[in-house]
Amino acid sequence: TPTPTLVTQPTPLPPAVSIQPPPSSITLTVWTNPEISAFGDAPGNQLLREQITAFDADHPAVNVSISQKALTGQGSLLSYLRTARAVAPTILPDLVLLPTNQLGSAAADQLIYPLDNLLDPGLVADLYPAADQLGRVNGLLLGYPLALRGLSHLAYNPQAIAGPPPLTWAEFAPQDSRLILPASGPEGARLALQFYLALNGTLTDAANQPSLRADILAQALTLLSDGRSSGLILLDSSNVATIAEAWQLFQNGQASTTLVTAAAYLAQSGQGIASNFSPIPGADGALRPLVDGWVWAVATSDPARQRVAADLITWLVDEARNGDWSWQSHTLPARRSAFNRWPPGAADTAGGTYIIFLQQELERAQPFPAQASSGMMTALSDAVFDVISLQSAPQTAADAAAAAVNN
Repeated sequence: TPTPTLVTQPTPLPPAVSIQPPPSSITLTVWTNPEISAFGDAPGNQLLREQITAFDADHPAVNVSISQKALTGQGSLLSYLRTARAVAPTILPDLVLLPTNQLGSAAADQLIYPLDNLLDPGLVADLYPAADQLGRVNGLLLGYPLALRGLSHLAYNPQAIAGPPPLTWAEFAPQDSRLILPASGPEGARLALQFYLALNGTLTDAANQPSLRADILAQALTLLSDGRSSGLILLDSSNVATIAEAWQLFQNGQASTTLVTAAAYLAQSGQGIASNFSPIPGADGALRPLVDGWVWAVATSDPARQRVAADLITWLVDEARNGDWSWQSHTLPARRSAFNRWPPGAADTAGGTYIIFLQQELERAQPFPAQASSGMMTALSDAVFDVISLQSAPQTAADAAAAAVNN
């Protein structure tokens, strides 16, 4: 009897299961710079790194990758943005932290994109006027300010001076206040620029080229010359290049008044001699402070990535986070509400409340003008040095500065 052939039926396959792909994830590339960094052990750097890490943890579909780029030179942040767009677009960042004086160049080269429709209008409304202007190019919000810097004022020894200095230079110059200025460095140039702008000086000519008006600059330099000839401005000012050097002479008791920035005052408060603060006197009243700073700018053209980049901006400039970070890093917040996080009584003296003073100064501050190029500031610095060191009369120094700048 033939053996039967066994035929094995194939095992039926299970029905196909529709597998949903995992949520799409985005690696958000962020470029910072050595001045405002998430690297290193400085308190502000550590806190910024922690805040970005917290955003990462709060957004599971986002992975933030941070790099640091130089601000100048062939390998600078802007240089990378320009060259990578053509040869290696995949390495381009989504979000960059720029100094405000580079925002115009980035906008002109179309390296960054408007934020007007990406951020809550309330964030913009909370900005100080100068901060809002610093973030705009041709009316478009192209950078959201993270912090402001450069605000200068006077510090004085209340044990040597009975009350705050007068608010006009004509009243201030004859006083025996022994003022030390960093007259051989960039801060001297910024002071001259403040006087010049307050006297309605212009920085460009009819063709929109860099230009200084020698007649108005001579008036500004005459104010400094009057302070020097009256004995208010100390001779040592000619040898002082930085705010830190001026503060050291002030702390040693060699001067009773000094020019200082808010960042330096916050860093030095409580160390050495007691000090109080006041605005800088001008020709017709207190000079308006000049400020610049750093802004977050979106560098990706992809709408989805732009939204995530805007989410990170919103996270970092949150009132609490920005307030805590600005206090630790000795920078000034660009948002009014961020001051709510500063410790009550921070840097106060018996004669005033420093936070209130800073808030008042920021309300009337003006953005450092983009037209004030490095060449112009060098010319102003030379003019201030020549006047304070008695090498040139104000008009002579003003003519030299104008000749160096004007085309």
